[in-house]
Amino acid sequence: MLVASGKNKGKPLELVALKDPCFIQDVISSNAKGREQMALRAEARRLVDVFNRRTFGVRCHGRDCDRTATRCSIYKSDVFNPLWWCDSCDPYQYGAGQHRIQIVRTYQDILDFALPFDDPEVAKDLIRVVAKAKGLSPRLGKIQADIFFNG
Repeated sequence: MLVASGKNKGKPLELVALKDPCFIQDVISSNAKGREQMALRAEARRLVDVFNRRTFGVRCHGRDCDRTATRCSIYKSDVFNPLWWCDSCDPYQYGAGQHRIQIVRTYQDILDFALPFDDPEVAKDLIRVVAKAKGLSPRLGKIQADIFFNG
C-alpha cells in the first residue's frame, strides 16, 4: 500500500514503517475517517503486528547461553549497541543499573523508549537495529522492506 498524502506520499507503507516509525504511530492513533484512512490504519497495524511476531535471529548474550534472543536491553545513551537476551537470562547480569537500561521486544516498546528523547531519529535508528536483528537486510529499500514484512 502506498501512502497517499503528506511527507511520505507515494512511498510503500512497509518502507515507511522502517524509516519513519513516528508516522506509523500517528496513523495508528489517528481517528481515521474515510475508507482510505481506515485502510491505511489497518495496514499500519498489520505491519506492526508482523514486526512484533518476527523472531530475532541473534544469540542471547547471557553467560554460557546459546539460545536465540527474544528481547534486547538498551542503554539510554547508546541505541546502536543493544544486548540481546533470551527469556531465561537476566539482562542485569553484567551489572547494569535498574534505571540505566530499558528492555525492548516490540515496535511499541521502541517508540516508548524513544519518546523521552523527543527526537524521531532515535525511534528510526532503533527500529532499524531491531529489524536487522529480526532479519532485515542491511541495505534498506522498497524490495527489502517488502520482503521483511510480506516474505
